[in-house]
Amino acid sequence: MTLDDKLRAMAREDTIPLPEGYDSMLAELCDTLTASGGSAPAGERKEKYHMKKRALRWNRLVAAAVVAALMVGSLVVGALAFSQPPQETIVMEDLGLTLLLPDNWKGRYMTELPDSDTCRVYAKAAYEDPALQVTDPDGRTVRGGLLFYIYRMEGFRTPEQAEAEVAMPSEYLFATAEATYLLCYASDVQYNPANKAQAEEYVNLYRQLPDIQVVVQGAMG
Repeated sequence: MTLDDKLRAMAREDTIPLPEGYDSMLAELCDTLTASGGSAPAGERKEKYHMKKRALRWNRLVAAAVVAALMVGSLVVGALAFSQPPQETIVMEDLGLTLLLPDNWKGRYMTELPDSDTCRVYAKAAYEDPALQVTDPDGRTVRGGLLFYIYRMEGFRTPEQAEAEVAMPSEYLFATAEATYLLCYASDVQYNPANKAQAEEYVNLYRQLPDIQVVVQGAMG
């Protein structure tokens, strides 16, 4: 059972009254990433989203001075012109990956690092809400509030190949001969829509996802 399934089931049992227009909330999260305007046709929004991804990729490559970085065996992704280190970081040492989060995220997010090359980041308010917890077939507790996660695909993929295979909104990070790594955004409702404060907090964090900067250096083979 997914989180969305649970919310609907709870609504049928009158545990949580889903507000009118709940289904439209599912589309709101993806629309946040497109920045294409609510009145644009779905096809146009999708095309503008992909154009944004391509432009972001190019800007990152330029900012990182890719040619020089590759010569020393490392890749820096993102605009890294900081006079001081950012306050909020997530470091995956084995993977050689550092996520630079907006400073205002302090105390507002939770992380799960189940293994050396996987990371999931959540909105804290939704993550700690027992009403959003479900149990998967293996008996593990799955929490709400997911914002994004690092996804490993077995084998090398180019950005175009990865995009064709992954359905959720994502950003291509890097690839080795053994694996390809993406930053994937949550694509369904991950908050309790009956809790206005929690919903607003989640959406506020989600809208800042494009501001996350990524540093990849000395990635493992």
